[in-house]
This record gives sequence, structure tokens and C-alpha cells, in this order.
Amino acid sequence: MTCDAKSKKKDKAPFKPPPLELSRPVMVLSRRESHEVVADAREREAVAARIGVEEVRSLEASVAVEKRGRDDVALLGELTATVAQKSVTTGDLVVSEVSAPLDVLVVVVDGEDYDDDDRDVVATSDGVVDLGEIVVQTL
Repeated sequence: MTCDAKSKKKDKAPFKPPPLELSRPVMVLSRRESHEVVADAREREAVAARIGVEEVRSLEASVAVEKRGRDDVALLGELTATVAQKSVTTGDLVVSEVSAPLDVLVVVVDGEDYDDDDRDVVATSDGVVDLGEIVVQTL
């Protein structure tokens, strides 16, 4: 028995990750010494869905860039947020004020691993990091 059907190869689009909820790409090796991140209503709604809370009513961060080495910088600052989530015991909405320090080392690497036990490390090959994503992960 022979099969005359020709196989048709479907062109698959390459995987494209979904857009980040709060994207603020920044060249941290530039001369700018500080950055502000303020999430708008649409971004806060997307962040709330990602972290599994009812609402993120506010989300802001102030980040200073401190040069450490030739190609390494520290991102130091603080994020503040107002988050509303349902109580697991009563189901009532509980609103919390959140304040958390940001202390991230950014290292420029060429495919090598870098680890630091004292702080979070973000590796970059071109000096660009996404401050918005760092804020969401800290929250």
C-alpha cells in the first residue's frame, strides 16, 4: 500500500514570550544616576494578575545607579506599593502597604555565570536591564 499524500510542512512562528507587565528597559551603564518607575492602571492590573492578588492600587520605585566596577553597577532603592488581596480565612479584601528595598547587582558578562550570596544579580551582555521587571520580581 502506498500513500500519495504529500506532507505539508507548516511554518511555525518562533516562540515569542508575552510582553512584560511593567517594562522599563534602561541602559544602566549610562551617566544617568537615578530612575523612577511608576506603574499606570493597566500595568498594575497586569501585575496583580501575575502575582495573584485582587488589586495593585499603586506601585512605584526609586532606583539609584551606583557604579561598582568597570562594567558592574548596583541598583539601590526602594519600592512602595498598595496591594489588595482576599483574606484566606474570611474572604474579605485586605489592603496592605508594601515597602521593600531594592539591592541588585548588574554585571556585564559574556555567557559566564556570576553569583553573589549577598544580593540579587542580573546579568546583561549590553548594559540594558528592565527596571520594571526587577520591581515586579521584588514585589
